[in-house]
Amino acid sequence: MDQTAKLKARYAQAIEDGRKISVFTSMPEWQWYIENAIKPTVNEYTDRILTGQIQSNKEDWMVRGMIAGMKLVIETTEGFIRTGEDAKKKAKDYQKFLDEGDFNGPR
Repeated sequence: MDQTAKLKARYAQAIEDGRKISVFTSMPEWQWYIENAIKPTVNEYTDRILTGQIQSNKEDWMVRGMIAGMKLVIETTEGFIRTGEDAKKKAKDYQKFLDEGDFNGPR
């Protein structure tokens, strides 16, 4: 497989992944889960840490790990969507480059 086909396939996969995640995260069930389960739990745990309600270092580490994990759920989905949008733009620019046929580079 030549480089052009590999690059196009990589962009197509990133676009498709972004599209799938975007559809999934726009579902009312997902929005409810984020707004009513994840975010309030992160806020509660953060408040517990900041107000000194954590009794031990071990519990502090566990709570911080849970916060990081829950934030990762939100940030990862947003990252897939951003990557898909970037791939779509790059694929369009690459196709324009190929259509122009100027492979000698900028002058």
